[in-house]
Amino acid sequence: MHRAQVALEFLMLSMLALLVMIVLLVLFGKIFSEKTHEATLQAMVDLGRSLQEETILAASVHSGYLRMILLPDRINNQPYTVETAASAVRLEIGSDSVTFATPPLVGTFIKGQNLLRNENGTVEVNS
Repeated sequence: MHRAQVALEFLMLSMLALLVMIVLLVLFGKIFSEKTHEATLQAMVDLGRSLQEETILAASVHSGYLRMILLPDRINNQPYTVETAASAVRLEIGSDSVTFATPPLVGTFIKGQNLLRNENGTVEVNS
């Protein structure tokens, strides 16, 4: 009977250890997912601020200003969309979006190379 009791206790402790490992894996997976989401949002905000700063710079300099800027295909390996309104740039990943006020713009930003210029006081994007 003693051997059977030891085997049963070993199985119970093994099951408990396995359960603890599963709980820890789920917990760490959730933490990793949250950190990845935060990093993606921060990268999206950084890209939006960069676009905002570039358009403000283009609006504040002399006519004839030209600058080529590159928008990545993905942000933190996530697909995103970029929309340009008359005075704003909006970036969206899934259900998250950020909007940045800009000087009045003509044209739209696209992924890849974008030509930004000041033509007679008007900021033009790819036009």
